[in-house]
Amino acid sequence: MKRIFLLIAVTAAAMNAWSENYLRPGLVAEYFCKGQGDLEETVATYKVEGDTLVLDNEPAYKVLVQTLEMEAPQLAGIIKTENEKTWFLGKTDDGSEKWYLAYDFGIEPGQSITLDYEDLKNTGEFGASHMFITLGCESREASEEYNGMTVINLTEEIKGADETGTGYWIDGLGAPCGLTDNAICFTHWYGNRSSIRKATFDGQVLFDNSAGMHLMHEASPVIRGEAGSLSISGLQGNSLIVSDLEGRVIYQGKPSGSTLRIECVSGPVIVRVDGNATKVLIKN
Repeated sequence: MKRIFLLIAVTAAAMNAWSENYLRPGLVAEYFCKGQGDLEETVATYKVEGDTLVLDNEPAYKVLVQTLEMEAPQLAGIIKTENEKTWFLGKTDDGSEKWYLAYDFGIEPGQSITLDYEDLKNTGEFGASHMFITLGCESREASEEYNGMTVINLTEEIKGADETGTGYWIDGLGAPCGLTDNAICFTHWYGNRSSIRKATFDGQVLFDNSAGMHLMHEASPVIRGEAGSLSISGLQGNSLIVSDLEGRVIYQGKPSGSTLRIECVSGPVIVRVDGNATKVLIKN
């Protein structure tokens, strides 16, 4: 009898490792963000809405985004959610569509998963760009910042890159830096410099940190991908490393001037300024 009770208890604990996956219709999430380059601070609101059919008539959900400057919401991506897992619809190298695992909220301390990070922002116009990221779960803990919701603390290793990062997911919501950005929100990534400030589901407030919300990072050098080159301005003796997605170094040094232009072939590159990394697309 004790063995049966123990089995039930262990099974229940495993089932409760994740609370609820909110990445489905009913979710509204607000992000306070400052874009790269000349983009100004704004608030981006993401909504997950109604059913849609994709690929082989497979049910999925639309993710819509609207900033303060937009007159109407725009499609940010297509997702599907099953229990603790969520996938994003992206493109393969040959242009066909494929589901990419973005979140697995069931990950437990000591476990790891590998994501094929397919850059959703580049899918339509430029084709797919990929990074293979291995995530290790360090711990799961309740967070006062997110009204008691569980935070999943993670480590990150990028295939072909030397350095590692740390970051977290909010259980059931994902990356604090953006709903459709499954690069998580690690200490050495600043991406579009955004931070989640409020989330509701079916009208119920999950948490609200909108009062006094500030940028996740202070002002950084301005990085732009141009036709055949990478342009960086606002440098102040920063340590700089530019590499491709396979980890091959294109440039490494500490420029003495405030601006720098580096010739690059078209495609995505990783730019690290004092260890903080971002991915930039070099145009044709």
